[in-house]
Amino acid sequence: MKCDHCEYIAKPGELTIKMPSGAMLCETCYGPEKGQGMKFDTDKPRTGLMISGFSRALTEVAKVTTFGAKKYAPDNWRKVENGIERYRDAAYRHMLASAHQKNDEESGLPHLAHAAWCLLAMMELGGCKRRDFEADKKLADENMAWFKEYLKKVDDFGRPLRERDR
Repeated sequence: MKCDHCEYIAKPGELTIKMPSGAMLCETCYGPEKGQGMKFDTDKPRTGLMISGFSRALTEVAKVTTFGAKKYAPDNWRKVENGIERYRDAAYRHMLASAHQKNDEESGLPHLAHAAWCLLAMMELGGCKRRDFEADKKLADENMAWFKEYLKKVDDFGRPLRERDR
């Protein structure tokens, strides 16, 4: 039997488990204790590391997003003609400006946060597959709800708060 998770080929007599989904698992992937939960996420991005490692920077980028939504309209950036080229130019302008000025005069936010926002917009417009916008928005809203709960449980550096500090 070949494990559907790690592709280990079990020897005769070794424990194998058939999951309700039909997947066959070796004892290692199933866990040493009967009924132990599992999640096949070892090859997935560890987004928690990004959130905890860049929480202040991402908050500044979120402020840029909010500034743009107030100035133009929420998600207006998706409709900008030649968006990739225009956001590339804007990213370059903000990177150059950051060499002699920390914050953008109009928004009061860091130039580097504006540049990071522009790069993210470029990725969404060109580097990521086009998907259903409403489905993306629903997923983003769900992720934001999780993130807000997460922020209640960590300090400014992403470290867990003790119960009494919450």
